Amino acid sequence: MSSDIPTLGPQLAGKLSAWRAKMERMFKFDPTRENSEKARRDMELMFAQKAYSLQDQISLGVEDLQAINQKYLAAIQASQPQLQNAVNAEAATGAATRVIAAAIRTRTSLF
Repeated sequence: MSSDIPTLGPQLAGKLSAWRAKMERMFKFDPTRENSEKARRDMELMFAQKAYSLQDQISLGVEDLQAINQKYLAAIQASQPQLQNAVNAEAATGAATRVIAAAIRTRTSLF
């Protein structure tokens, strides 16, 4: 057997052959145990699928936020005339209130 391994001396070839025989005796094949390379590929696939799923969720979330923002901006723009009217009314009321308050403080007639 030691002569089957070229370029090694008979002593080293014998040691290698003995080591191989020992490893073969110790090896126990367990078909229920997954191959570590297959397990690694399976894990990589699982994490890649999870990453794609999360990226899709993020993309959908961004689209939802953009749609909400557009509705928000449209609502603000639609309410601008009403807000301006309210501000104008408040300004007019505020001016009248200040005139009345000044008249009360000075006890003068408004008419």
